[in-house]
Amino acid sequence: MKWELDRTKYLTESEVEKLFSTCRQLESDEQSEFGHYYRRVHFMLRLLLDTGMRVSELANVRHRDLDLKSELPSVFVSRGKGKRKRYIPASKVLVHHAKDFIRWKENYGLDVSGEAYLLPSMKYPGRRMSISALENQFCKAVEASCIARKTIHAGRHSLGVRLYNSKKVGGNLKLIQQILGHSSTDVSAIYCHIPWDKLCGLVCEIAREKA
Repeated sequence: MKWELDRTKYLTESEVEKLFSTCRQLESDEQSEFGHYYRRVHFMLRLLLDTGMRVSELANVRHRDLDLKSELPSVFVSRGKGKRKRYIPASKVLVHHAKDFIRWKENYGLDVSGEAYLLPSMKYPGRRMSISALENQFCKAVEASCIARKTIHAGRHSLGVRLYNSKKVGGNLKLIQQILGHSSTDVSAIYCHIPWDKLCGLVCEIAREKA
């Protein structure tokens, strides 16, 4: 049976905004360990949702992989699936958030050298954060935001859906393939559907026209 993308496997635009809003609120107490935790979670979510990286790729990003100063900023994925390497364009919001996060790390004496992991382990700073730790952070943020339970891979699918339905992308599967690091456009074709929130909006609009 062919795997299909349904509304349980990605985040809607309103759910994404709810996640970020919750993290902003929870990280506001900079002096507490709780606030520090959500500062990390907030940036992890921004990196995940703006790049669509797999969790294994997310864990392996080092400071040297960020190009935040050029006219066309990007994130380099050096250890993608099937050993495929790629550059992912970085949005202005991601660039701003990354610079802010790096300054925060510096203030707390964390390693920000080129070889250092961007998301280091909270217990072992010289090591990368484990995949299970990243998954746990994502699940905690989802729970705190009162969103239906989803896996961290939902962040990757969320970008795929957003890209496909973007007017600027115009359903260009080749572009989606390049950004998400798919082996072919056949894989990218799973995003060729109407997202749930848009579908609900269309139904409501049609209902109003008939009323």
